[in-house]
Amino acid sequence: MKNLVYLCLLSFINLFAYGQYMLEENYLEITPKQKASECFQFENLGIYPIYAGSAFKDANKDVGKYQNLKKALEKKMIIINEVGSSVTAPAQNAVNVRNAVNNGNRDFQNIDNSNIGNNIVNNNVGNRVSGQVNQLLISNVSQDTIYLMAGEIVKGGKQDRVLASDMVLPPGAKDVDISVFCVEHGRWKTRKDGNYTFSNHSGTVSNSIRKAAVKEKNQSSVWQKVAEITNKNDAGTETQTYTAMENAVEFNKKQAAYFKFFKEAILSEENIIGFIGVTGDKVIGMDLFANNHLFLDQLDNLVNSYSTEAISNGSKVKLSYEEVVNYANIYLSDENEQEQAVSENGSSYKSNGKKLHINTF
Repeated sequence: MKNLVYLCLLSFINLFAYGQYMLEENYLEITPKQKASECFQFENLGIYPIYAGSAFKDANKDVGKYQNLKKALEKKMIIINEVGSSVTAPAQNAVNVRNAVNNGNRDFQNIDNSNIGNNIVNNNVGNRVSGQVNQLLISNVSQDTIYLMAGEIVKGGKQDRVLASDMVLPPGAKDVDISVFCVEHGRWKTRKDGNYTFSNHSGTVSNSIRKAAVKEKNQSSVWQKVAEITNKNDAGTETQTYTAMENAVEFNKKQAAYFKFFKEAILSEENIIGFIGVTGDKVIGMDLFANNHLFLDQLDNLVNSYSTEAISNGSKVKLSYEEVVNYANIYLSDENEQEQAVSENGSSYKSNGKKLHINTF
């Protein structure tokens, strides 16, 4: 009997340690059918907001506020370098720091680096290297905690990169390594200024590229998806960089309309902590966060990612509301099965015992 009571208590504690990401009363609720069709569909994209109830908000009330990557780069709160360009610890020390920061919840040491061997440059300088395709070093020189989301693009260094993992970077963190993938196939050298740092944020890649980086962890697949998206939007360049999308005139006109519609619709609501995105007859992804503040901090990135996918590969929404709810139930109906379901089709990120982000494709 004592053991049974102990197990029940343990389950209760674990439930609230992470915050219950469940479609249940007082926890999470999906937007009603009529509201979804009337308020959250535009052109090729439909989103189905997920709302936080009182119990969910209470379970995550101690989740702090974070500075996002775009603002951190603009305010020079963060320094992102190629491996070996820093004058501090070698890369292995950075790995140890990263593991400590993430409390052992993430392991990106087994990334599939197939077909990229010729692009990894190992010019030894002491015990360091001058660059590595799938790794960057990040330092937080501010007093704020910074949250980075997988799929965000950083410009500069020897080639533009997309982050392959979420990360919380505490104040003073130095040379923490993060897993990345190249989104600029044709360059492996610094730009004209010779600067190894990454000083610019360039939004977030489309959902299909996020999937290739976050779930598949395959550089060849990332390059293939980058080529598909840029070619479809007349954004090809000599170095084949995804960031050329910034200069695709027709694409940016279309995306501006998506931004205006969805940001106005979302900002008019309260307690949204994420959404499921749909184009044509398929779900293209789901992103949920521990609170409304975290979600709104990533809103531009999310609209960027989902609208790019809808513009490039989408069509008018045909998927029924019931099918969207069925998709949600795969991940949000059983807490015990959630970890496995998410890991098979996406990722989740935890920090200090709290599940900050769930992402599925």
